Amino acid sequence: MITEKAQVVAINDDSIWLKSTRQSACDSCKLKTGCGQKLLQEAKGRQHYIEVPAQSDLIAKLQMNADVDVAINEQTLLKGSLVLYVLPLLSMLSGAMGLEAIWTPEHIHSDLLAIVGALIGLLAGFGLSFIISQRMMRRKAHQPFIQLEKSDNCP
Repeated sequence: MITEKAQVVAINDDSIWLKSTRQSACDSCKLKTGCGQKLLQEAKGRQHYIEVPAQSDLIAKLQMNADVDVAINEQTLLKGSLVLYVLPLLSMLSGAMGLEAIWTPEHIHSDLLAIVGALIGLLAGFGLSFIISQRMMRRKAHQPFIQLEKSDNCP
């Protein structure tokens, strides 16, 4: 389970909006003043908003500006990264090899066919990964959920 600290900013009937502050490695680095990466990180902003489906038992317990933990399963993160990174890469490679194997006119160089096939495969992979990721986001098992922080007084 991967968790991150967040703060409740809005509570609706069907969703809860959370604000999290992105952590970066620059916060613990000793070269803060001499590195351009820190400046880029500050320019992009560090606030990130997350919409979480409302859970009826949590809505009564939550208050505005309450600190909570938002969590997501590791399997969801692994599947998502495979769909978003590996699928387009594999479709690009198969497109490059497939177009050259299927269609080989004599007046077109084979390298040009491999490039065109790779571009077609890459675009098809992006489209397929978009469709699969949209389906994954609709499933309850792949959505983030809220865990209330335990107080220090409780065992």
